[in-house]
Amino acid sequence: MTMDNLRRSVLRFAAVVGLAGLTVACAGQPREAMVAPAGYGKDDASRVERLVQYCSRLAEKGEYVTALGLCGRAHEIDPGNPETLMKMAEILTSLNRSQAAAQAYGVLLERHPGHPEARYSLGKLYMESGETTLAAMHFNQAITANPTDPRPYNALGILRDQAGEHQAAQSFYRSALEQDPRNISVRNNLGLSLALSGQRDEAIEVLAELAVDPAADQTVM
Repeated sequence: MTMDNLRRSVLRFAAVVGLAGLTVACAGQPREAMVAPAGYGKDDASRVERLVQYCSRLAEKGEYVTALGLCGRAHEIDPGNPETLMKMAEILTSLNRSQAAAQAYGVLLERHPGHPEARYSLGKLYMESGETTLAAMHFNQAITANPTDPRPYNALGILRDQAGEHQAAQSFYRSALEQDPRNISVRNNLGLSLALSGQRDEAIEVLAELAVDPAADQTVM
């Protein structure tokens, strides 16, 4: 698919979801009206900024259909703005539309190949769908784009552990901890990986530290 075809596909899906939401509203279920936010603005940049802000607020409230329509409109106004596609992809993921979300990330990355959050998020989508080769590719590119983010290192460690490559996994976890030494999720994964590879003493040390850490419910993925 070309970038234009991908964009049209995402926008078609947004339109279908938006129409479905309007149909539900007409059937008698109350929904928040899809109206322009206050201070909508006269220039394109102002309109896009306001639409994305309003889209984000609605998404936080779980009003995904209306939010998707607003972000879709913002994307039509400014197709080169990465924030609109990023938000659309996040909403599509919340709607369990992984394929459409992946297309949205793909459009974004064709225009902005070095966007680290899109790279990481697309890697997560592929990881969750079992496409580990594609997931690893995007996690590696996310590291290149932002070497200080511990999340792609952690994700690559999980992929290597799942493949039985525990030494390689531990290397990734240690790289993640170099960026965020107190990251509970990464430390937990390192401890479990050490245990799986038979390094029991070190595993006990790592996991014992977690038992007394007040932030032990922190996550990174």
